[in-house]
Amino acid sequence: MIYLKRILKYIGIFIVGVVVLIALMSLSPKESVRVRIAFAGHPALAVKCNPKLEKGYRDPHYLIPYKQAYLSDDGSYMVNEFAVKRVLVFHYAKQVVPIL
Repeated sequence: MIYLKRILKYIGIFIVGVVVLIALMSLSPKESVRVRIAFAGHPALAVKCNPKLEKGYRDPHYLIPYKQAYLSDDGSYMVNEFAVKRVLVFHYAKQVVPIL
């Protein structure tokens, strides 16, 4: 019983640590793009990619090189562009769907 409580305590500490890490990464717009890529199921790409800021849009847009782009969830387009919005001090990125 003591071991079970200790294991649950360590699991709780780990989960809180992951949530805090994600919140800290969301303070930067570039890192929020990496968080979005990791949540899309491509954590290795999130570590390797270097999002570049693209000027000329209302909201900041970040691009990753097309050779590092990944297929969308429904498989209809390649994801390589992200729009970044700000809520209080945190940023969140959402993928931009191309207009065909």
